[in-house]
Amino acid sequence: IQDRLEGFNSAWGGARFRVVRLGGDGARAVTVALYGLTGVEGPGSVRVFTGTGADAALARTITHAGAPEAFPWPATRGGASQLALAWVGAPGPSWRYPLRLEVWRVRGGGLARVWSTEEAFPDGLHVVSWRVAGGEILLRYELHYPGWKPGCDGQAEQEEVLRYTAATDTIASARRRTFNAWHRD
Repeated sequence: IQDRLEGFNSAWGGARFRVVRLGGDGARAVTVALYGLTGVEGPGSVRVFTGTGADAALARTITHAGAPEAFPWPATRGGASQLALAWVGAPGPSWRYPLRLEVWRVRGGGLARVWSTEEAFPDGLHVVSWRVAGGEILLRYELHYPGWKPGCDGQAEQEEVLRYTAATDTIASARRRTFNAWHRD
């Protein structure tokens, strides 16, 4: 399927389609379809399917601003499948990217959001760099403080590692480091 989608994209351009199998089998199988437009500001859509074959069903459609990406995420201690989804926007003048990350858990035949940067960073998140791998999220983002100006040289930034803990089925900050703290202080 992915080869056909890439062929469609090369022939028509402007659209981005990707299908990803993020693990599990049978009822625990999770397949993610990512849709977006290239070179255009706007929303990216994600459709998550659970199950396989005749039992496959659309669990949820999620749309946010930015280009969507999907990442495997460790299963819960009870064995429920999980996945991480990200929407990355176009960089601003100071080369900071708006980023929205969410972790979703398969519950029954549906999908429930269990963590989001929308709650962790209510003022929005603009990252210099980021990575999602193996139940860990690494974010390097700009800090907003009194006197902060976008794009200012040497502005304070924070690097934070968020880690999934299977024992409690939660995501929490594991490490935080500040760069150019003098600028903030």
